[in-house]
Amino acid sequence: MKHYKDCEQLLLSIGKCFVVEAFLEFFDMDDETQKPLKNAPNLDASKSDEQKKIDIKNILDKFLDQYIFVAEDEEDPPFGSNGVCCYSVNVLQSFMLFADFKDAVSSGNGEHLSTLHKQLLHHFFSASGFNDYAIEMLINIRAKSSCQRLRPINANGHLR
Repeated sequence: MKHYKDCEQLLLSIGKCFVVEAFLEFFDMDDETQKPLKNAPNLDASKSDEQKKIDIKNILDKFLDQYIFVAEDEEDPPFGSNGVCCYSVNVLQSFMLFADFKDAVSSGNGEHLSTLHKQLLHHFFSASGFNDYAIEMLINIRAKSSCQRLRPINANGHLR
């Protein structure tokens, strides 16, 4: 178990570093003390809080499209070419999926956890050595979806 925790901490540390580096590049900053030179959110005091949230969400969507959901045939990949882009995007995607999975487990969000299980199917089916895991994942998803349709009954016979 200790080995797993060490690997988990390594993935989290490396993933956070990649995310910070991607944000620095996205905002055209040399370090985290510098102000963004591009893609900076416009947080004027005259804007409402709701409009500021919308602006930040749009900027984050642009970041995700540019650095996380990168198409394989993209002409100008964010991290360059020669395999560095693929490696970097893979690290970012794996980190984001793992961090999202940890968050869903700790919050107890079963519906989101089911969605993440479905996303993991792609990873398990892509490597031939993990087909058994993919089959177990399919069984798990099927069992959860059928259990969600059945609502538990308390001691008085009422639906919870």
